[in-house]
Amino acid sequence: MKILCTSDIHLGRIPHLPAVPGLDLTHRSAWDFVLEAAHRTRPDLLVLAGDIIDADNQFLETWGPLRDGVLGLLRAGITIAAVAGNHDSEVFPELHRVLAGEPGLPPDTAFHLLGPRTPASSGIDHWSMVRFERGGERLWLAGWSFPERTSRANALSAFRPAPDGTPVLGILHGDLGAPGSSHGPISREDLRAAPAARWVLGHLHVPGGAEGERHFYCGSPFPLRKSEQGAHGLWMLEYGGGVFGAPVLIPCPVRVDALEVDLGEATATEATVSARLTVAIQERVRAIQATHPGLQALYLRLRLTGRQALGDLLPRLEPGLVALAPFDGVAVQILDKVEDACTAPIPLEAWARRQGACGRIARLLLSLQSGAPDAEARQLMAELQQEDLESRSLNPYRVMADSLRDPEVGTDAWARATLMRSCWRLLDGIWAQEEAHG
Repeated sequence: MKILCTSDIHLGRIPHLPAVPGLDLTHRSAWDFVLEAAHRTRPDLLVLAGDIIDADNQFLETWGPLRDGVLGLLRAGITIAAVAGNHDSEVFPELHRVLAGEPGLPPDTAFHLLGPRTPASSGIDHWSMVRFERGGERLWLAGWSFPERTSRANALSAFRPAPDGTPVLGILHGDLGAPGSSHGPISREDLRAAPAARWVLGHLHVPGGAEGERHFYCGSPFPLRKSEQGAHGLWMLEYGGGVFGAPVLIPCPVRVDALEVDLGEATATEATVSARLTVAIQERVRAIQATHPGLQALYLRLRLTGRQALGDLLPRLEPGLVALAPFDGVAVQILDKVEDACTAPIPLEAWARRQGACGRIARLLLSLQSGAPDAEARQLMAELQQEDLESRSLNPYRVMADSLRDPEVGTDAWARATLMRSCWRLLDGIWAQEEAHG
């Protein structure tokens, strides 16, 4: 049995990415990609884990593409199991009602809206289960839908086991490990304890958890803003003999990435920097194409490192970076300004042998650069992450729009990079003072 999974399409929202030649990103680009991939791969089941449209109040703009696309899938024999997210709590029940009276659909195909609130349900106790069968394989599909725009309740507290021993595929939209969230907080403990063989989650726009976990976030099929880095697309689950395989990504043609280019210690010139950037971009494009063929556009955040002062070199390079030619048929767009993270030519190893704060900072920085932070570095990284976690419980953060949140903040990589920048700022300040005083 083949199960294609997606969420957070946000039909109606134009991806907040600059235009590139040959690629016209519109309010329905991500939805069109989902439809094309579903018709091409012909899954037995398509899972829509919420936020398929961007807003209930965009009914006139999104209803036609949504209804027509779903009908086309159903007529092709693809059953759909969906839950309503916080963005489509009103549209999905209406779509379900309309499709229930649609004539001429294949007899074994249906649009299942799982867990809608009914007049008979109360609180969050409106989970529903549907049995799904194909090719001799059986599954229970279990889901819970947002009854309105916000929900602060942990829906998993009302989850019930299946009536028999048939494996359960759970579908849920919510905020995992965020007890103060108004977007369906999901308790990690309840998720681990819930009797389901696999969980497909929606709400986070960056995919996560597909590597060996019992649950995974689909992420948006297209990156919708500049902060949504890495591979996006759809996920194909294989199910047979009562066992789920690992989800496999069907990548979309658009990607946002970060690229760090080390300029070394030799004196940089316009020619040497241009050459290094060109080679680094070419290598990144080819590395992505090796695993994700079909790439059409790559958006890059460039960060330059090395021990040297670039001075006014970057402004002279900017015109060429704005109008890059395609690399192996892939349009490349540099996002924002190139970050100059070059540092003063500090002999870090020699400074690490110094006494006092200067030596301590240098040793800490060497530890962070090694990729295996020592005990002090790990403690400082943990303190940074704890400060970030505590800030998320504050009301200004809870009411912040999703589009303003950076998914990288709070991760190990973020904590390491933040600590390294702080160390370099301190050492650069010491270097400048020593240079000034000879």
